[in-house]
Amino acid sequence: MGVNREDRGQATVEFVLVLPVLLMCVALIVQTGRVVALQIQLEAAAREGARAAAVEGPAAAGAAVGRVYSGATTDVAVDGVWIEVIVRSELELVWGVSRSTATFEADAVMRLEASG
Repeated sequence: MGVNREDRGQATVEFVLVLPVLLMCVALIVQTGRVVALQIQLEAAAREGARAAAVEGPAAAGAAVGRVYSGATTDVAVDGVWIEVIVRSELELVWGVSRSTATFEADAVMRLEASG
């Protein structure tokens, strides 16, 4: 069976109509991966900072966070025997032709260890 002369361009037109939707789906998958990867890194950095602060003191949190994720800001709060480390970072998100910046954060709380 041959292709009718009127049907020759149909596949091309359908592809052109579907292509933008397909590209947006791929971009959404990539953006989601970037966000998830950043959140995992921030959580690991917060845990590492809280552990270092619990053992060595609050001043050690920043250096420990920097070893895991260097592009973050670190806040440390001590409440009695508990220490909380909050790690924040910004990520530039690209949606088609527009760009925006979002701030992500993770925190970890640990009990201060008694110094020997």
